[in-house]
Amino acid sequence: MKALDILSTQISIRAVSTFYRTAPVNRPEQSDFLNGVVAVDTDVGALALKKQVLRPLERKMGRTRSPDRYAARTLDLDLILYGEAVVTSEELVLPDPDIRLRAFVALPLFEVAPDARLPDTGEALAKLAVLSEQVGLTPDWELTRSVKERLGL
Repeated sequence: MKALDILSTQISIRAVSTFYRTAPVNRPEQSDFLNGVVAVDTDVGALALKKQVLRPLERKMGRTRSPDRYAARTLDLDLILYGEAVVTSEELVLPDPDIRLRAFVALPLFEVAPDARLPDTGEALAKLAVLSEQVGLTPDWELTRSVKERLGL
């Protein structure tokens, strides 16, 4: 995962979850996605992290954005939690609402932060109902091992 190699030169990566293959929701013509979570340590603010680090990295890896936010893409880097920050703006929503809705977001997040609570409600990640909905998530153990080894984790 070249994107994580590049990211690791800009930000300290503390942990990496298992990567899961998942079918795209309502897009059978698209290839499977790889979903995972990376925990980082940074002094860069949340919006700056999104706009000055994550989006440029997506572009560097060949991503072009279209009006269809669910279009096929080479890379999609999302900020889903940022410490205790609660943000609701056109540019950023934290915590990401998909944590409560999508197992492919919640499960990898739980792996890297099992004791975390969602800062907007105080809900424990471990108590989220979506964690029990793991149908369609296929762990990619080889990729996960390779990434962790490359990053020294």
